[in-house]
Amino acid sequence: GIKLIITVVLLWLATHLIRWAINLFLQKAMRLKRISFLGHLYKNHFSKYLSLFVPYLGIKNIIPYVFSHFTLWISPLNKILDIWVIYLFIKLTMSLCRAGFDILSEKPAYKDKPTKSYLQVINIVLIIFGVLISIAILSNARIGTILTSIAAGSAIFMLIFQDSIKGFVTSVQVTAN
Repeated sequence: GIKLIITVVLLWLATHLIRWAINLFLQKAMRLKRISFLGHLYKNHFSKYLSLFVPYLGIKNIIPYVFSHFTLWISPLNKILDIWVIYLFIKLTMSLCRAGFDILSEKPAYKDKPTKSYLQVINIVLIIFGVLISIAILSNARIGTILTSIAAGSAIFMLIFQDSIKGFVTSVQVTAN
């Protein structure tokens, strides 16, 4: 009981301490070096997502001890934590990408380029990979098996709705001409 409460409080403190330290580092380095990338990392909450890996590591290591009498709970909780770390990784990667695209949008050569569209495409791809990996974790299947199943399912749908798809494409082509 009390050990669990102390552990949760320590994880919470460690998370906030690490977030504070990263923010302090980014702010000081920004002032000293005048590197705009660090400012954009700060603006895009990089430290928040990076510091959230601390509770993940702590909870992941504590689960077997806390739930030692409830062994059936350990595997589902580990799966939930693994999905949580995938979410964190996606958010951390998107924070880095947003910082990079913010720098690109400041440059005159990229002012008229659709950098936000590229960022959205990267975001969608990361989310699709995250969902696929999460499904693989939940179902204990390999990602290749899941992709094969999706491909087979889409092929079946293509065969079933072949006439409807051809009619739709034809109507789009007639409308375009």
